[in-house]
Amino acid sequence: MRALRVEPQEELQALMERLRGLPAGQPLDLLISDRTVLTGNPLRVQELARFADQLGLEVRVVSDDRDVLEMARRAGLPAVQRPNANDNLARMRSVQIGAGMAWTEADPAWWAAIRHFRDHLRTALRPSQLGAALRGLPARLRDQDRRSMRAVGALIGLTAVLFALIFIPSAKVTIVARPLALTGTDVSVVAQVGQNSPIAIREVTSNLTVNGTFAATGTSSSGSQTASGTVVYSNHCRTNYTIPSGTVLHGSGLSFLQSGDVHIASKKTSTGRVVATQPGSAGNLAAGSITTIDLSGTIAGCVSISSSGALSGGANGQVQSVLSPADLDLAHGQLAGQLLSQGADTLARQAANGEQLGQSVTVQAPVFESDHSAGDQVTQFQATISAQVIGILYHPSELDSLLRSQLLAQAGNRLLADRSLTFESQISSLNSDGTVTFTGHAQGLVAPRLNEDAIRTHLAGQTMA
Repeated sequence: MRALRVEPQEELQALMERLRGLPAGQPLDLLISDRTVLTGNPLRVQELARFADQLGLEVRVVSDDRDVLEMARRAGLPAVQRPNANDNLARMRSVQIGAGMAWTEADPAWWAAIRHFRDHLRTALRPSQLGAALRGLPARLRDQDRRSMRAVGALIGLTAVLFALIFIPSAKVTIVARPLALTGTDVSVVAQVGQNSPIAIREVTSNLTVNGTFAATGTSSSGSQTASGTVVYSNHCRTNYTIPSGTVLHGSGLSFLQSGDVHIASKKTSTGRVVATQPGSAGNLAAGSITTIDLSGTIAGCVSISSSGALSGGANGQVQSVLSPADLDLAHGQLAGQLLSQGADTLARQAANGEQLGQSVTVQAPVFESDHSAGDQVTQFQATISAQVIGILYHPSELDSLLRSQLLAQAGNRLLADRSLTFESQISSLNSDGTVTFTGHAQGLVAPRLNEDAIRTHLAGQTMA
């Protein structure tokens, strides 16, 4: 039988590569110590068992550690405990010479010697030969001394024991308890600085100032002029009408406003002055450009624009960059984010002895200042923000211990694999009374706890299927 030692830091993939080159059907003993990367997770051992089965390898786990042996059995691998190499009596008791033969020592030379001795003993101890030997024993021993008598007696006793081992059947039973994932319920823990709390916390602070340069994106126009002109209204009805000041007129895609009230007698015409709604040279239109007027009611069917004069006087102003309120809001938001990020880094550097900064960092009384005000004609401006940042330092191991206790209670009588545990926790709130609330839960693998005595009692006397 071939033996292969698993190194403590050997990864599962590396071990698979070593197994891949072995011939199928060859018995193989994996020698595993109590501390290896492979046995750090039961899922890796299960993956190894499936891989060995795919290769057709007869893999058996040999270890001094009971936890390693138990993990191998749960994964469906044969597992035996390696006895003390200097204890020959332990070697002898580890051998069953008979049906259901088992061997717990991963020593090919020793096992070959025991197997050779067993084969010779089976041949020598056939019932016919054993009877003849026993019938002739007294005659051969008459002339022997006491020492020879004792040696022969010991040989007969050993022969009887080995005879029983050869012909008494035995069986090896493997019971696999597959692990199940268990997620603990959320736990809330309240702690306070300087108090005897389940979790010791410490408050840390830092005063910071962050500044930056920003662009002004607002615009304003100066020196612009509005175009104006005249229109002639016609009244086609027998009723006098008045066109109120501010009435909207349209032409060439632009809008104009009536300047002042215009009175129109029945069956007459009147002239009114209009101005463009937007400044600029675009309002300068040729005569006859204004064609419609916004009217409602009976006047709409009686009054119309008969003609319009040219509109002039519109001029474009100069567009200048100004600081807008939106520019100040944008600068404030960006500086606040930088302050929070730098504050968290500064507070985290104050941690000691395994402490960790909580996710929640408080910004106390921030002050934002700018070297310009909204409406100032500038292309860029300087802004700063100053504040005190406050954080909470705590030991994650203390919180993990509480979460583990909760998961252990939830597991009940089942076995909890500590190496499979993971924790998720955070500071959920910083309360006004100075307390801090933590929330989180643990996850892990659990398996049924086997009653070995009850299993042995149940299996004793069962027939081989």
